[in-house]
Amino acid sequence: MNILNRIIQFVLLICIYFVGSLLILSELCTTEILWLSNVFSDKMYVFELTPLFLFIISYIDKCITIPVLTRIGKRSTAIVKTFCYKWSVAFIYICIWFIIVNVITYMKYPYLSNQHLLYILGYFIRYILGFILASIISQIIQYGINTFIGMSENKNIADNSYLCTFIFLVIELIVIVPEIKINTRYKPSFLFSWIFCEGNGGYIALVVIIFLLLMYLWKLCIWKDIL
Repeated sequence: MNILNRIIQFVLLICIYFVGSLLILSELCTTEILWLSNVFSDKMYVFELTPLFLFIISYIDKCITIPVLTRIGKRSTAIVKTFCYKWSVAFIYICIWFIIVNVITYMKYPYLSNQHLLYILGYFIRYILGFILASIISQIIQYGINTFIGMSENKNIADNSYLCTFIFLVIELIVIVPEIKINTRYKPSFLFSWIFCEGNGGYIALVVIIFLLLMYLWKLCIWKDIL
């Protein structure tokens, strides 16, 4: 019961946080286009959604202790179970966010066109894929450093893999990609920037990147079990 109460309290805090920030943003936006462009901007994704999500899934990692790994038997099996938890959290987290966004949008703009609804649905899928990608990259940073270089020399990086993932996200989406777009005619996409790539290419690229990184992480887990 205590665990259930904590979960309910945490979900309520997330809802209050989302509702408060989105209501403030809605008051600042005077048109439907301005509202949607700000809600689904890269800055909103980077600074509003991602930090809290990474904090939540980092707590899941802390629950996977050595005794837990021993009971499970294999690190590869543990990583599968861990990702099931993390991706379930990602889905619920994004659902909460988009439900609140849709409610506020409907209240302020009740005659939203079908085109805009598809626009919102597209970002729903991309945001989930982006969070899945972030969870995989953070795990690769942790396992890869520990496996190939050594825990004793790089404990700080391994222990702060989620912070490293967030810094990488900020550098890519807020620094590198905008600078290239401003100073050249190119519109590059590397990893997380595919989330905001228009067209079906963004979905395909994210799925392919996630698949390749999962295969690499699987090899790391098997190698670590052998070592």
